Amino acid sequence: GGMGGVTFKPIMMFGMELKDARKIAVVMDVSRSMTRYLPIVAKELDKVAFGSPLVLYFGCGLQKPPRDMDDKVRKAQGDEFARFWQHWQGKASLRMTAEERKKLVYDPNTPMPLEAIYAQMVKRPNTYFIDFNGITYTSPALMCKEVMEADTIYWFADFQDRVDEAHMEEVFKKLKSRKQKLYIHASIRGRSFEQVRDKLVLPLGGEVIETKAE
Repeated sequence: GGMGGVTFKPIMMFGMELKDARKIAVVMDVSRSMTRYLPIVAKELDKVAFGSPLVLYFGCGLQKPPRDMDDKVRKAQGDEFARFWQHWQGKASLRMTAEERKKLVYDPNTPMPLEAIYAQMVKRPNTYFIDFNGITYTSPALMCKEVMEADTIYWFADFQDRVDEAHMEEVFKKLKSRKQKLYIHASIRGRSFEQVRDKLVLPLGGEVIETKAE
């Protein structure tokens, strides 16, 4: 480029160039069936932009989070992450109330589900998660300060969960004000895929990544 001899390597994800991307952040749906893609996506991210922010969220819906919801972004380390992973990559019921969920504790004597992926996330720098809060509140992950510095957000999900037009408009405004593009990569084109593409991705100048994640 014309930046006094500074050349930027284009950022490619799965063979597709993210236009004008200099800094990328990834939001990843880890709702059990999706978690097998996590090492593939993390490897691809670290190949192109090592140590870039990666935020894990269980689900991919876009509905307005209730006021009192815990949507804090935490580092993927320590007992909090161990507890999250053990139960939500394990067998905890998605129908639990918030009160019941609070009582879950990490048991170091119980084997970790998907242990190799868990260990990889704990070791990876700049890796975060939001505690399980019911699959439809991804917006805090897309708008958190941990991804704020990136000019490009890459979101990998199946787009099966519910989205709300009015709330998507809020997300659009926030990302637009931060001059961020949103790219999505769908493992399958779930029922909300087209809405997310038409209301968020395309208006923000992003694209759909069509290649298979493998």
